[in-house]
Amino acid sequence: MTVQDKLKQVAESLGVPFVFEDWTLANVEIDRTPLPAVVYVLPASGELDFKNGNIRDNQNGMLAFLDKVELNGNGQDNDSVVDRMKSLAMRFIVKLNETGYFELLGGVMKYQVAYNKLNAVTSGIVFDVTLKEVTGICERNL
Repeated sequence: MTVQDKLKQVAESLGVPFVFEDWTLANVEIDRTPLPAVVYVLPASGELDFKNGNIRDNQNGMLAFLDKVELNGNGQDNDSVVDRMKSLAMRFIVKLNETGYFELLGGVMKYQVAYNKLNAVTSGIVFDVTLKEVTGICERNL
């Protein structure tokens, strides 16, 4: 199962759609996706970790939690959406950690607020994350 498949499984277990694209294609996909949604932006970099007969994929990507907001909404409207997306992010990260797929995410996790980052009128939060697989694929299965 790929990193993206694992993230999608967690999002779907929370009842929210999952989008995996670069920002340009996510911009198009979000228009067709029921919101709120979890977006995993195509990783910019990563590492393959060869150890003890297993190969683990460690990806440096971005996780975004986005929802619709009123066009020309005021600060209070956006703040309400951002707070809901923080709550979704917390539930997602707790659920992700429970899977054991990746090294635990935790400690201080800085986020950026995303107001109208896409053509769709959305707000939410975006995290830079490094997802390190705990169990990768066995070298013998290649």
